[in-house]
Amino acid sequence: MRADHPSRDIDGIFTSQEPLRFAVRPSVEAVGLEVVIEPVDGAGPQKVVSVAPSDEPWIRPEVSPLPPGVYRTTVRGDRRKLSL
Repeated sequence: MRADHPSRDIDGIFTSQEPLRFAVRPSVEAVGLEVVIEPVDGAGPQKVVSVAPSDEPWIRPEVSPLPPGVYRTTVRGDRRKLSL
């Protein structure tokens, strides 16, 4: 991955009772990001998390528990996109 792309770190497995915790890092300091969480099969709604700009290199949002399934996260910000 090139250094000018946003980064993210997320565990691969969560139970349906625990919150989704992850970390994101913008490619430019103090830039807000948007994280989109959606079921891979398209069977459920998207959850959009706005991440406020921060002086911290890694920002660690938390999302309420999600129904069982396989999800994709997409990080948007500073005109770039990173999917998992």
